[in-house]
Amino acid sequence: MRLALKENDMRYVVCALAVSASLAGLGAAVAIAATPKENHAAYVRRDNAMKEIGRNFYVGIGWVTQGKLPFSQDTVTAAENTVRLIPGMVSLFPVGSDVPESHLKAGLTNDPEKVKDLVDKVQKSAATLVDDVKTGDKEKIAAIFKTVDDACQLCHNDYRKPYPPAK
Repeated sequence: MRLALKENDMRYVVCALAVSASLAGLGAAVAIAATPKENHAAYVRRDNAMKEIGRNFYVGIGWVTQGKLPFSQDTVTAAENTVRLIPGMVSLFPVGSDVPESHLKAGLTNDPEKVKDLVDKVQKSAATLVDDVKTGDKEKIAAIFKTVDDACQLCHNDYRKPYPPAK
């Protein structure tokens, strides 16, 4: 008699675990499935963050390497801001945020590990950005700028649709 009770107890436990797992999976699917409004909001956050990174990196540092701006404390601040902003890029690509106006090719938002890997490469490439910029040496700044830009372009080349030509 006790053996039958143990089997029934085991069946109850197995059924309870199966139901729990199903509910957890359903909950995860609901959490992942964002509304079109949420997807668009995620794209807007990404767009704004990328513009901020671009202003700091491509204007604040890049224009110094091109001779369009003189080196100054603003250049150092731009490098510090760039390095501060890079880690946050991982959170900018949630599933579904590859909305049509995003210029993002399909696929990247479905692969969080790929996003993390690409951001890690950019972060590693920028490890000495602030120190190199602080030297004020234009050749050193140009070299680190190219290193970081190359890492950024790995993602841009594979996952960003081209923008239409300016009118």
